Amino acid sequence: MDKINEILDLSSKSRTPVDTATRFINDLLERENPNKAKFQNRFNGSLRERINELPDEIQQDIVDAWYLAFDEERPLGRIRTRQKDRTSEWKSFRYNKSVNPEGIWFLPESIIGNLYHWIRQKKENQSRIELIRRNFNEKEKSELRREGFPI
Repeated sequence: MDKINEILDLSSKSRTPVDTATRFINDLLERENPNKAKFQNRFNGSLRERINELPDEIQQDIVDAWYLAFDEERPLGRIRTRQKDRTSEWKSFRYNKSVNPEGIWFLPESIIGNLYHWIRQKKENQSRIELIRRNFNEKEKSELRREGFPI
């Protein structure tokens, strides 16, 4: 095996997190004008989910190489987090008779405010409303269906 390793560099094809990270760092530093989007996709596809398997030194090397290449910080984990559940705010709006005397679930942005876009996602996408379905009783679900929500 030692003779084979002397002849061939097997780490150039290895898919272990350390070897993958080392190739990523080397490629990032060796490219004259690295394409940020391509390296971002490469990081997301091959390293992000395995980042905790890497030693701290290699994680820091990734951050440093990214900074040298693109002059910005590189977060190692997921950048986006799960969207905040704003059902309680939505219900407060629905039952607030001074702002919403008719008890409508979905009104224009000028009335609802920044909650509008969150609610609109629920109206346009069934998988989004399914995430919060358990927060409503049968009467509320019936009202939402009448207003066109796919619940």
